[in-house]
Amino acid sequence: MSANGVILIGGFCETIELCQRCGLRLVGIVDASSQVADDYAVPYLGTDEAFLARREAYRGIPLVVVPDSPNVRRRIVERYRAEGFTFASVVAPDADVSPSCRLGEGVVVHSHVVITAQARIGAFVRVNLGARIMHESVVEDFVTVAPNATILGRVRVGALTYVGASSTTLPGRSLGARTVVGAGAVVTRDVPDGWVVVGVPAKRMESV
Repeated sequence: MSANGVILIGGFCETIELCQRCGLRLVGIVDASSQVADDYAVPYLGTDEAFLARREAYRGIPLVVVPDSPNVRRRIVERYRAEGFTFASVVAPDADVSPSCRLGEGVVVHSHVVITAQARIGAFVRVNLGARIMHESVVEDFVTVAPNATILGRVRVGALTYVGASSTTLPGRSLGARTVVGAGAVVTRDVPDGWVVVGVPAKRMESV
């Protein structure tokens, strides 16, 4: 086993190509289907159940947790951590990540992302293509920041939140845990835990 080998939990083309650009050796993919693994000529290691039945053969190889859903990522991490696995972070070579920011365990940072001074990114956060997280913001565990979303300075994003594509959260605002910010929304006020907000300015969506 080479030191830079990883196993992907979830088959997704963008994450496969990200790992390849980072020079990581893809030991295999665990997923419900072999389709993406076949498309990229990466070994298919079966479903979660099939993989875990042979887990001793892969002990010591870190995992990259791929799914976009914060709740799904959390469940996967809890399951595989209980089985003794460790986790790798993947940061695109062209991401602009300040040396003063802190990245947690198992983060995935895609191409053209900008993370500026003294930002704090929690464990298993996924920052998608072109997203921007500005100075002194705190993004808690298992958050997903969708493509081209902008989180301006000194924002706090609670755990398990989904920040939608091309949305903007204004400076100093707070997004509670398990919130959802709709695509293109502009958050001008603090958002309580569990709310779904949409629009410009962002307002609570009463039914989902």
